[in-house]
Amino acid sequence: MAVGHAKQEGNDVKYSIYAEEPLDLSSELNVGGNVTAFVWKKADGTVVLPTSSNNGVFTFSTGLIGETLYGELSSASFPDFAGDKVFKTVKFTVLSPYNEEEVSKLIGFFGRPSMNGTNNGDCIGISKMNDPSSWRGVEWTSGVSDRRVKSISWASLGIADTLNISNFVKLTSIDVADNKLDKIVSANTPLLKRGLFGSNQLKFSTMPTSTSFDEYSCFPQAKLEIGKKAENGSYTLMAGEYVDLSSEVTVEGQATNFTWKDEAGNTITPTKGENGRFAFNSDFIGRKLYCGLSNSKFPNGSIQTVIIAIPGSKFESKFGKEVTIAVYPNPASSILKVEIDEVIREYRIYSVSGVLMKSGTINDFKAEIKVETLTSGTYLLELTDGAKVYRSKFIKQ
Repeated sequence: MAVGHAKQEGNDVKYSIYAEEPLDLSSELNVGGNVTAFVWKKADGTVVLPTSSNNGVFTFSTGLIGETLYGELSSASFPDFAGDKVFKTVKFTVLSPYNEEEVSKLIGFFGRPSMNGTNNGDCIGISKMNDPSSWRGVEWTSGVSDRRVKSISWASLGIADTLNISNFVKLTSIDVADNKLDKIVSANTPLLKRGLFGSNQLKFSTMPTSTSFDEYSCFPQAKLEIGKKAENGSYTLMAGEYVDLSSEVTVEGQATNFTWKDEAGNTITPTKGENGRFAFNSDFIGRKLYCGLSNSKFPNGSIQTVIIAIPGSKFESKFGKEVTIAVYPNPASSILKVEIDEVIREYRIYSVSGVLMKSGTINDFKAEIKVETLTSGTYLLELTDGAKVYRSKFIKQ
């Protein structure tokens, strides 16, 4: 007996129904005055119970999505159809009534690392990946098939990474505030009118714009991490190194304003600043800086970077003149960068036992010295302009 939806695949016909879709066999319920018995089984013969059974109309739960089932019918009106000769339906597959693209995107998100070392699915409380009806905080549209996400409520759960809701064409509301999301992709969400995205790790370039929302909140956001983070939680940027904020230069055609300040709130001008990339020379050694970002596309809030310190040392030459020198990164693995107030003519690298390991010429205020051939350990870097000598220790990783 054919049931469900038929689909020609090559020389075969495949049958299916959607989970929770009514399967109507009411015409077979009472034949010749006798009630028909229906038994439903998986392909391996295991008996399964339908979610509902009402006068010959059956539904099967989303927990059976992907399973192949069939029905056995028997009636006292047909005693010859019993035992091995029982009357059977065709085998049919239970399909998901949920939109495949949206389900796939959310399952991918559930598997990504969360902020607490588990994954997003664990934080949300997803116990049955193959049963979207049980997913916490997700409301779906109704219908026999192609059910779409209508709303998402995942505030303060510890979820992280990128959430892709693009092409969620029935989504009207989303609340993911107070998490660690660093990007939300929301293209083609025409019905989305409520969006709460504050207290995450979003930048202008990774947050939804507010033009289509009736209710919208995207601020504050966590401070943007720049420079190098130390074990104590502080951040440093070596003189001459670049802070790359180029992703924020323009957002949907609107230019971002970058305002650099020192720890006291005084506005400062970076030594170099072009296309969202900024650097500070040795004049800034010993100072602590941060950048504030604003964009007219987001008139209700701004973003701030973490505070970075520009480390370095003051060195005194044998002639008594104090100069500023920056040697970084320290420890170094392959390249050792040097920046100094005076033109360097030559450099020499010595082991701690005084053996000359490497030397060369520079003739500039800064240099990049290749140290990848040195073995791990502590070394003495000596710089000279031909008359004065400056020395600094560094570690080769």
